[in-house]
Amino acid sequence: MNATNLIFKTIHVLFWIIFIGLMVNTGSILVAGILRLIINPEKFKYLYTVIDYDKVLFYDRMAYSLFVACIVAVEGLKSYIAYLVITIFLKLDLNSPFQSSFAPVLTRISQLAFLAGLIAAVTTGLSNWFIGLGLIVPNKWGAEELLFFAGILYIVSVIFKKGTQLQTDNDLTI
Repeated sequence: MNATNLIFKTIHVLFWIIFIGLMVNTGSILVAGILRLIINPEKFKYLYTVIDYDKVLFYDRMAYSLFVACIVAVEGLKSYIAYLVITIFLKLDLNSPFQSSFAPVLTRISQLAFLAGLIAAVTTGLSNWFIGLGLIVPNKWGAEELLFFAGILYIVSVIFKKGTQLQTDNDLTI
């Protein structure tokens, strides 16, 4: 096995680990958010302690619901992006990398990253609003990074489409 194949196998395994971690994180935020909203927040105070949104819940239940929904949406989209990367790795053949099935997946990933970036920007705006009210919440949700990633990946997907067309034309002429 050459070094490139080893690197790709390692990245594939790492993406499985990232995907599982993101899914667990998304599920934890969702379950903790719903249980705190529906039942008593004090009973589920220690269910998900990475980020404490109880002050937002006590301020306004609707704002809390919107805030948690935005966070779950961003984390869920990141999870789905990791899953799509895994599907690419499952079909990837380094001898013929420009396969027509990859271009739509890359475009889809860039669209999802853009959507996640927009939702993260909304979440950052909500966070800043809560901070203005005197509530302590995180205000960095990675909107800039997700939007930058979406733009770069869109450019790569356009180049990939062109590479697929060139490879197909080359295969036809041989």
